[in-house]
Amino acid sequence: MYSENIIWLKTRRQEQNYTATTYSSSDQEQRMKYAKRYTKKEPKPGSKRTGSNPKVRPEKPTIKVVPSYPMYINGETVMLRCSSTSCNTSCMYTFYEGQSEVEREEYSDSIEITVNNQSGKLQSYTCIAWKFSTDSLSSDGILLTVKNPPEKPIIIANSRVFDGDTVHIYCKVPDTFTAKRLFFYKEDELISTYLVQEHRSSSSYILTIANITSSSEGNYTCQYEADLINRTWNSMKSDSFLIRVQASSQILNIIRICIGILVLLILAVITVTARKT
Repeated sequence: MYSENIIWLKTRRQEQNYTATTYSSSDQEQRMKYAKRYTKKEPKPGSKRTGSNPKVRPEKPTIKVVPSYPMYINGETVMLRCSSTSCNTSCMYTFYEGQSEVEREEYSDSIEITVNNQSGKLQSYTCIAWKFSTDSLSSDGILLTVKNPPEKPIIIANSRVFDGDTVHIYCKVPDTFTAKRLFFYKEDELISTYLVQEHRSSSSYILTIANITSSSEGNYTCQYEADLINRTWNSMKSDSFLIRVQASSQILNIIRICIGILVLLILAVITVTARKT
């Protein structure tokens, strides 16, 4: 009985017009384990035990995705579940992405997948239930709409900042996305949240720091929350922008004037000394 199971496990894809796959020894052992677990012994004559006919084909299963959304983000992890009303716990399940079997170690009724596809493309998944040497019909396909995550914004600020200045830090959101909220960070710590007004025409948002001091020095980043087909999703953080606060421009001007006066005095002394000689 077990050898029949192994022979069938090697050839059942050919029966369904799938390309035959050569399984590794570990895969054969795994399938053998499941076949052994669910192989039922024939009841003895006169016994009251009755079991399901191993040749009965399982009912056509249904497949669903958890959680269920109208759209998924590239790189997001979701769970696929396959169920057949005639199986209870006695069936194994195989999942397919298009025509290719999804590789895994177990043959349970659920599987975690990472959505990975080109933006705007549909990704199709199906499943079958199998018991002993009998496959169910393939489930109806489930289509996942995939989009790329929101692009990261760009952060800009004045590179020459003096003590006491008013500094404007700009966060520009890509035009292809509509921001719902803006977040500004200093050294990865949230310092400001900006609620975007509806029908806003500009895609740039400003964080203003008045009377800046050396305590405001550091790396600044920004991030936005976008609405993608009734789902909210945070973009990646922008590249960091380093702000360093220099001494006050007024103090620098005074120092420059003093240096200029000192240079003039030195030149005057040199001129007078030269005339006397």
